[in-house]
Amino acid sequence: MSLSAWEQDALNSIKNGLADSDPALAARLAMFTRLASAEDMPVREKIQAVKLGVARRRRRLYQRLGVGRAMLLLWLVTTPRKVAPAVRELLSDTATELLVSAASAWEIAIKTRLGRFRGEALLSAWSDITADMTATDLAIDAHDAIYAGRLAWDHKDPFDRMLVAQAARRNLTIVTNDSQILDAALTPTIKT
Repeated sequence: MSLSAWEQDALNSIKNGLADSDPALAARLAMFTRLASAEDMPVREKIQAVKLGVARRRRRLYQRLGVGRAMLLLWLVTTPRKVAPAVRELLSDTATELLVSAASAWEIAIKTRLGRFRGEALLSAWSDITADMTATDLAIDAHDAIYAGRLAWDHKDPFDRMLVAQAARRNLTIVTNDSQILDAALTPTIKT
């Protein structure tokens, strides 16, 4: 899938603005742009990225963060300025273990299909983006579903309920800007 001229210009201006303030995030955005535009990466570059990811995993101190809302992941790769600098720094720290819930991919896929936002490029490059972030996919299992259904929380959004259930079961911190998740305080959170 290729990007429109407008999308490419927007990504380039974001990348240029980040080059001085946050080089690591600018590099991630550049990789996302290349992936979204279907540009092939040289094999050597792919191998270097894998080696870097392995080295980061070995050094990880296991501060475990569940990247909460699907919008957070979308903002990180499209408009990172919407994410607080301290949160971006924490997420890019190699000592932080990032987990991205399958519920986030599910939510983006449904909202994209319904036309609520354009997430096709993100979905198409999902595995590459999470790998570049050195994030681990967090699958949904039956215990998560049962826990989410039984949560004593008057909130009907199934995606939010799943994120909270997964975080609570695994002692994860959710990174989010969702006021209902933050106010419920059912699991540790970091506000974006």
